Amino acid sequence: LLQKKESTHFNQVFQLLTGEGKSVVLGILSIVLAMQGYTVNCICYSEYLSKRDYESFLPIFHVFSVEDKITYSTVNEMCEMIINRNGNIRQCTNNFLDGKNSINEKARKVPKSKCALLIDEVDVFFSSIFYGETYNPTSTLNNDLTRAVLKFIWHYKDAVNIDKVSKGCPEYTKLLEIYPEWKDLIKSEVMLMINDVKNHQENNPTVYNDKVGYRRNGTVDCKLSFGYKTAFAYFSFHERKKISEKSLNENIGLLVRCGKYSYAKIIDEFGLIMGLSGTLQSLTPTEKKIICGFNIQRVAAAPSIYGTSQLKYIPSQDTIILLEKEWLTRVIQITQQNINGGKAVIIFFENTDIIKQFQNMIKDSISSVQVLTEETVHKDNVIRKSTISGTVTLCSRVFNRGTDFICLDPKTECAGGVHVISTFLPESQAESVQMQGRTARQGNPGTYAQLLCKERLVETIDGFTIDEFEKQLEKGEHVKWIVQLRDKMY
Repeated sequence: LLQKKESTHFNQVFQLLTGEGKSVVLGILSIVLAMQGYTVNCICYSEYLSKRDYESFLPIFHVFSVEDKITYSTVNEMCEMIINRNGNIRQCTNNFLDGKNSINEKARKVPKSKCALLIDEVDVFFSSIFYGETYNPTSTLNNDLTRAVLKFIWHYKDAVNIDKVSKGCPEYTKLLEIYPEWKDLIKSEVMLMINDVKNHQENNPTVYNDKVGYRRNGTVDCKLSFGYKTAFAYFSFHERKKISEKSLNENIGLLVRCGKYSYAKIIDEFGLIMGLSGTLQSLTPTEKKIICGFNIQRVAAAPSIYGTSQLKYIPSQDTIILLEKEWLTRVIQITQQNINGGKAVIIFFENTDIIKQFQNMIKDSISSVQVLTEETVHKDNVIRKSTISGTVTLCSRVFNRGTDFICLDPKTECAGGVHVISTFLPESQAESVQMQGRTARQGNPGTYAQLLCKERLVETIDGFTIDEFEKQLEKGEHVKWIVQLRDKMY
């Protein structure tokens, strides 16, 4: 990564296998580039992983006196830094609505040639989660009038329309009087409110620290908003006494879209781009083409420093596909077999609802159970305990990438290492490799299995039918067939 062409660094992405020091490489690379005069921004899709790595390396940054030249952030936080560089975009929007001057002084910029972007899990950054999508900042017009309009719509949510708001909500009329130039804007926003009040439970909102949030990338993101669905989620939780009156009033209002910023444009802000991932070789040709389209001059992979992987996983034998009525019961049986043999077991679930269902099923049969989800407060403690012999850890899907389940228990290692179970089909080969990488790390032994539900595969995989599955099973081609169907969709 530090190799130069014509005495200058060049854009490249590198594969470093899971568990082999990707965070350490990024930290050291940040220090070296900062000492060479670069302003370094290290971005990651996950707030949890970004914060974890930054806090680990901050003392070392201090030793080299480069802490003011290195920033760790999520992709969305990077967008915030860029769009607010010349002034707070939301305040400027509010000033514009009020007819005030929004001129801001130009911020002093570091030359682009001396700005370095380091991308953690670079394949995620160039995936459909970000690539082709936009970051959409909004400003909130929060006052007594806008709150009253939202409250009116919430109260009449079962039979509300724009005529009812116009005739029955005096605060709406007052808003139109105060902002005569923005009547069309206000009316269109009220129409969106009326539409969203019926769908406020979409995206599975939850409450975290007296705010509405959504489970994203290992945390509950309380900055994420889904239009007025989020505002009405506040009303819903407030009615159930899960959100305070103060929080309700502070976090609702009329939304004003400030604009859209393409995630792909982040790259244009930097003169040097470098990225790391554990799964570059698992990318599809289309994904590789997208990455190289950003002037990435080298895509390379490092061999494992630990030699041949000690992972035991034979897809045809260790992929079990059952009817829903048998599915989780079999997961329990295999879990018990492994903990009775001295292993630790880590189970990944597609969502928290299935985790709760599974918890209820095992409460009387397995004692040492812990849960790792976006809501978990002390995540690092759960992760450290997860590899102790006899421990069962139930994880939400997001933790199958980047989470360091390091096994230090000799009893677990002697039993064959940590056993990882996936209860859903990974959406891509890259996710499959990442999930398998939660065990057999750094030369240690480990085992992996997939226990899948037939009915869920019918729902999620185009072309999957139970009849065709039985035919493929007889030929011994069922796993290969399912993977082909999955990859065609991906």
